[in-house]
Amino acid sequence: MREFKFSIRIVPPLYFIFRYVLSIVGTAILSIFIVYFLKIDSKDIYFSVLYLILVLIALKFSKKISTVKCNVCINEKAIIFSYNFFFFYKISEFLYVDIIDYDVDQNQHFKFFKIFGVDRDIKISIYNDSVNETKVLDEIVCHFKKQLQKYGNNIDVDLRIGKSIYNSRFSKLVAYFLAIVLIVIPILVIIYNRYDKVNFGTLTVLYSTAIYFIIRVYLHRNKS
Repeated sequence: MREFKFSIRIVPPLYFIFRYVLSIVGTAILSIFIVYFLKIDSKDIYFSVLYLILVLIALKFSKKISTVKCNVCINEKAIIFSYNFFFFYKISEFLYVDIIDYDVDQNQHFKFFKIFGVDRDIKISIYNDSVNETKVLDEIVCHFKKQLQKYGNNIDVDLRIGKSIYNSRFSKLVAYFLAIVLIVIPILVIIYNRYDKVNFGTLTVLYSTAIYFIIRVYLHRNKS
């Protein structure tokens, strides 16, 4: 029996929550360390640089530990998912003849692959900014679709991919507005010579958040 095997890092819901709790708490603790122990004022540009580095490290580290390795096996009878969820090993097998429907969807954080069976369902999630995981998931869905078409109960196998929030008209307008704001702020500071009133800590948060959003909109510009 021919089999297709894949390994992909998925995001269980509780792991995702843990990621953001860890990011917030870790960044807050390190920020306090910078201000009270290193004696760097929050308005100082050095604080901005250190804070941005801390945020990037916290997000990268927390993202790494908020995913688990999932092994996917696709054969002529079924698609099988197996992974560790905390201290438990979970395995889910879906026979093609028992599959009612499936769906591929996404939002601003995740891309989902959902299978609806006769007596149970499954949904696996990946971060939609993970290029490698997205490629693997696309391969999984492609092989699954072919096998389902051959051995399933003649259900509609047309791939339905939900539209990302970053690809909406509203998000594009917000991105344009943020880009203008990011350009105007330093111009106003220079024109009115108000360097002493600039809070680099606040600007770091504003610029890093806005730039991230603009990049996400740009990367999703041609996606359906």
